[in-house]
Order: sequence, then C-alpha cells, then structure tokens
Amino acid sequence: RAALHGSLAWCLEKQGLNGGAIEEYAEAVRLEPSRSALLKPYAELLFRLDRKKDALEIYRRAAALNPGDREIRRKVVELVLSGGNR
Repeated sequence: RAALHGSLAWCLEKQGLNGGAIEEYAEAVRLEPSRSALLKPYAELLFRLDRKKDALEIYRRAAALNPGDREIRRKVVELVLSGGNR
C-alpha cells in the first residue's frame, strides 16, 4: 500500500497538486517508515516548497537509512547550514 500512496503522490506532484502530494507521501511514509525510496522524493518536495524544517527531518531519516548516499548527506548539511533546522 505504501508504494501505491507514493505513486499517487508522484502523480499529484507532477500535476502541481502539491498539497495532495504531501498528504500521500506522508501516508506512504507512515505505512513504511523505513522505505527510503519514499523519503527522498518527499523531502525534495518539502524542500522545493520552502518547508525546510520538515524537509530536514525527512532527509535525516533518509540519511539514517542510507548513510552512504552522498546526495542525501549533502542536503542535510545544506539545510543545517542555511538554518533549515529552525
């Protein structure tokens, strides 16, 4: 079910329906909190919508699951340095 919510979130995001996309990503992550394939696009959407504190939280979760992912680690550092943790 989480994958279905993630797919729906992606479709909504591509249509510019970001509120619905956020809800669907949140539900997908609630259902499968350790599925990194859902965390990264969710965090990217939050970041693009200037919800930096929320994006940082999700990126940190993704980084904990994928410590070798340099892109995720870079986003965490970028957000911390820009004050996204406030």
